[in-house]
Amino acid sequence: MSFKIKNQEVRVGKPKIQIIKYKDQRFSFNFSFMTPRDEFNLSKRGKHINKTIRVELINKIWRLSQDDINTVLSYPKEIGLESLPIDTIQIALNSEFEKSGRREDVDEFYWVFRLNKKGRVICMKQKHIIYIISIDTQFKQYQH
Repeated sequence: MSFKIKNQEVRVGKPKIQIIKYKDQRFSFNFSFMTPRDEFNLSKRGKHINKTIRVELINKIWRLSQDDINTVLSYPKEIGLESLPIDTIQIALNSEFEKSGRREDVDEFYWVFRLNKKGRVICMKQKHIIYIISIDTQFKQYQH
C-alpha cells in the first residue's frame, strides 16, 4: 500500500508482529488487592501475621516462582497449590479488586498454598498472575 504526502510517495508494508516464546511461563505474585480485614492482611495493625509468617510467605513465593506453571500445578497440595470452590471460603474481597474488573477474569475458584503448619494463603489466579487475597494464620476462613 502507498499514499502521497506533500508530493512524496510513502510505502507502508505489513507491520511485523513479533511473538516472543519463552522457554517456560512462571507465576507472578500480586499483593495489591488483599482483604481489608487486618487479621488477614499484611497491615501492621494485625496481630496474627508476625515476622516469622512474613519470612515463610516470602520463602514460599520464591519456591513457587522457580518452576514452570504446569510443574507447580502438578505439585502435591502440601508444597504447591490447591483449588477450592468459592463457596467454601469465608472472605471479604477488596472492593478495588471487584471494581477493577479483575474478578471477572480470574479462575472460578480460589487457589490456596500452605505456609507449613503456620497458615494458608488464599489467592485468585488470572493466567500467570496470582493475586494474594488473604493470609489465614488462624485457620478460620475455611474448614480444614
